[in-house]
Amino acid sequence: MNNQIKTVGVIGLGVMGFDIAFLYAMKGFRTLVYDAAKSLMMDSLTDRREQTIDRLKKRNRIADQEIDNLRTLFIPTSNLAGLAEADLITEAVSENARTKLAVYKTLRDTGFNGLLTTNTSSVTRATLLSVGIVNSHKFALTHFFNPVLYTRMVEVVMDDMDAANQESILEFLKTLGRQAVATQDISGFVSNGILMVYAVMALRLLECGARIEQVDQAAKELKLLPPFISFDSWKPSIVEDVTRIMFELRGDEFLRSSKLLARLADGNPKFYVEQKPNP
Repeated sequence: MNNQIKTVGVIGLGVMGFDIAFLYAMKGFRTLVYDAAKSLMMDSLTDRREQTIDRLKKRNRIADQEIDNLRTLFIPTSNLAGLAEADLITEAVSENARTKLAVYKTLRDTGFNGLLTTNTSSVTRATLLSVGIVNSHKFALTHFFNPVLYTRMVEVVMDDMDAANQESILEFLKTLGRQAVATQDISGFVSNGILMVYAVMALRLLECGARIEQVDQAAKELKLLPPFISFDSWKPSIVEDVTRIMFELRGDEFLRSSKLLARLADGNPKFYVEQKPNP
C-alpha cells in the first residue's frame, strides 16, 4: 500500500463521487466521505454501499476482504472539518468552478494540509488555481471515467506539483489498480475532447431524422462506442454541463450546436427503456 497516503476523503457523493469513495475503501484506504445534501448521507449511503457490493458479487468482481474493507473503512462525516485529517482528498462536486473553489476555501479554513485532487470532466487545473486558494504543489486533476469501478484509465494533470507529491498520486492510483495517463491542461482533456464532440454529433444526427437504434448499430458495426447506449450512463444534463464549460474555455461553437441537448438536459430521459429504443 502507498506509504504516504493512508486516510483519504471524498467530497460529493453523486454517481462519480460515490463510486470513487467506494473504490478507495474497497482497496483498503480509510475513506472519509461527505456530501452537503443530507439525503445522500448516513442511512442512504449504507444502502448504496450494500447494493453496489451485491452487484459486484454477482459479477465476481469483489473479494471477501474488499467487502470487509468497505464495511469498516467507508466512513461518513457530518461536515468538511471531519475530513481535515486526510492525507488526500478528492473533490467530486458539480462541474462548476465557483462551487469547487468554495469547497477548497472551506477545506483550507479547517486546516487541511494534505494532497487535493479534483475529479472533473471539463474544468481546467489552471482555472482552479487562478484565485490563489489552492497550493499548486499539492493539487492535481484526476479524471476517473464512468463507470469508475470497471474503467481502469484515469487522466491526470499535475504540471507544477512537487515531484514527491506527483509520485504519491501515481503510486496511489497504481494501488487502486488504475492506469494514470498524463494529459495537457485543456478543458475536456483528451477523452472529452473526443467524446463530447461525438455525443453532440450523435444528437445532431437525431435532429436530422436518424433513429436511435440506427446510429448505435452503425457505431457497433464500425467498432465504435454506441453513443446513445453511452448517453444513458453519461446523462444529458452532464453532457450539457461539460459541453458548456468546454465551449466557454475552448470556444468551439460545435459543442453548443445541438438544440435537442438543452431540452433533454431538463429531464434526463433514457434513450433505451427495457433495452428498446425510447419512442
